[in-house]
Amino acid sequence: MIAAGSTVSIASGAKLQLDFSTTNTVSGLVLNGVSQSPGVYNNNNASTYITGSGSLVVGTAIASNPTNITFSVTGSTMSLSWPSDHLGWILQQQTNSLSVGLGTNWVDVAGTATVTSTNIAINPAARTAFYRLRHP
Repeated sequence: MIAAGSTVSIASGAKLQLDFSTTNTVSGLVLNGVSQSPGVYNNNNASTYITGSGSLVVGTAIASNPTNITFSVTGSTMSLSWPSDHLGWILQQQTNSLSVGLGTNWVDVAGTATVTSTNIAINPAARTAFYRLRHP
């Protein structure tokens, strides 16, 4: 883990290996001498400098208060979204049979730590599906 008050600097030709599945908040990120604007950085959007499954959030702290997920359905697609100050939170889901209901088998939805909305295909075979946000 990287300390929250850190400024991370990665030179040209170097890579930072983030071998964790969480998101770290840092004060600043400098890539090849250029300070980066606030946001989330990881292997998906800064692959020249970052590798691994972890992410860095630069600038603003991730909100720690619970929030609601809003949704809409169009055809066979459900759209979920949450407030922008919760960028870095991770969407989780679980599907159980009607007779089981909510359980403890939450699974992270890949790629949701770097967004504040996602689209999910509705599976008619999964009669119950639950979603929540998890603080990183």
